[in-house]
Amino acid sequence: VAGAAGVLGHPVAGRLADRRGRRLVGFLFYAAFPLLAVAFYRGPGWMLPVVWVPMVFTLTGGTTIARALSTELFPTAYRGTSSGWLQLVDTLGSAAGLFVVSLATSAASSAMDAVQGVVFVTLVAALSVLALPETGSRELEDISATP
Repeated sequence: VAGAAGVLGHPVAGRLADRRGRRLVGFLFYAAFPLLAVAFYRGPGWMLPVVWVPMVFTLTGGTTIARALSTELFPTAYRGTSSGWLQLVDTLGSAAGLFVVSLATSAASSAMDAVQGVVFVTLVAALSVLALPETGSRELEDISATP
């Protein structure tokens, strides 16, 4: 049930980004995720479903913002390429995260500490989103003009 509620991050992030801007909403979702992940791993057992909802919410919401920006930042002729690069970088980042966690975890220990360290890389994404131009409330024709 908590996971089903959490996936509502996709439409909520999209609506919020339309109203408040992609940069602000993306920053908030990406910055909140590592804090929620630490609460998930370090909190008491009863808190797991309580933290799971906002953690999945911010994860799916951040994905929505990344996908919007990956297409909106580029002219129409390059949007397919941009989406392909996003998928490639997403896959490589996921694999690299798993690799780092596996290297940082011994056979006799839990992966909890390593996972908590890796999720803080999301703060780099949060700050990076702030450096991008705002695409919310812009017409596609304005963005589509070839440089």
